[in-house]
Amino acid sequence: MSLARAAPLLAGTIALACHCGSAAADARSQGMLALFHWHGFDLKPERPAACRLALPAAAASESFGQAILARCHLAGIEVEKDHARARALSRASALAGNNEGSFVYYITVLTDPALSYMVEGKLDLARYRALAARPVRRAIQDQQGTLGSYWEAIAASLERSSAGKGTPFRALVSKQTSTAFSVAQCVIESASYSRSS
Repeated sequence: MSLARAAPLLAGTIALACHCGSAAADARSQGMLALFHWHGFDLKPERPAACRLALPAAAASESFGQAILARCHLAGIEVEKDHARARALSRASALAGNNEGSFVYYITVLTDPALSYMVEGKLDLARYRALAARPVRRAIQDQQGTLGSYWEAIAASLERSSAGKGTPFRALVSKQTSTAFSVAQCVIESASYSRSS
């Protein structure tokens, strides 16, 4: 049975586990169910429901719950829009070895307002001039600091996923997320290469 066909059955099973299992199983089940609600997997995504499910899972330090709650904070769905909170949650998820968390953390690094001269889609000339006026060494240090913590999280994610500490289902979901992450990274890199040439 394909993952897409199994999604409704799995969602029901996870929902049942949320009512029957231990506290740890509940957090894992809620985190996984939040992931299914967020992405839809052949169904219409239910993002407000995903955000509500992610709250208790993230509070229990469950990595899928943290990743989905980070997405909720980035979008401002069911919780306050908060880039710093999204970054902290996604980093914790990535450090736990979750590829969804790694991808969301990557998004938070790319959309960091401190490194952008765009405000609400419009050029902020004062910010542009302030960023452009920084000495090259400082700009490189800032970028390395930001990307350094990102790569630290990616390394932890790879270490955990290659160590076989996840269930086969999580490995499947992680592999799909990892593929999406790789494609997104290639698109971003090729776009930045096109702009520089």
